[in-house]
Amino acid sequence: MKIHYNHSKALSCLATVLMALHSTNVNAFGSSLDRADIPLNRIELHRLENISRRMVEMMSVVSHASLIWPHGVRDSKGRMGIFIGSERPLFEEPGFEVETVRQAWVVFALIAAVKHSEGSQVGHIAFTDVNGMLGERWYYDMDMVTAREIHRLLIHGVILPPAAYKMITSVWQKVTVEHDLAIK
Repeated sequence: MKIHYNHSKALSCLATVLMALHSTNVNAFGSSLDRADIPLNRIELHRLENISRRMVEMMSVVSHASLIWPHGVRDSKGRMGIFIGSERPLFEEPGFEVETVRQAWVVFALIAAVKHSEGSQVGHIAFTDVNGMLGERWYYDMDMVTAREIHRLLIHGVILPPAAYKMITSVWQKVTVEHDLAIK
């Protein structure tokens, strides 16, 4: 049985499909901004779940438990992200001991995130604790480009963990339910 291929009909169908895509979304496959608030597909979610699992293993050496999970949708900037949550209240608790634990935990979480997301499309990491995971939700958001730069400085001995913590806290942004980022 011989199949005849009609090139002009195939091109006509392709043109129709492309025009339909163009009319629904001018840049359907374009910038990440067009992909904001879109749920991750199975492959993207699976990759972030694998990164999260490896981070959990690395974070298991910390004195208290950490929960790490992928953000199921892209944020308002179109970025895929990983949430890192401490099961201990760290961010709103006063005291020198809590401050010391918080600094160590945040820096170690950044190291784990950068180490295990190398080569991936992770665009941001979010730090929170038990208080931010329950009730009024909130987290501190940080771009991965900045996280990678801080990681590089740490690994090469240019800065020490206390300086890394100060750099992290100077650039992260607290996101709450009232913020557009947290809602989506």
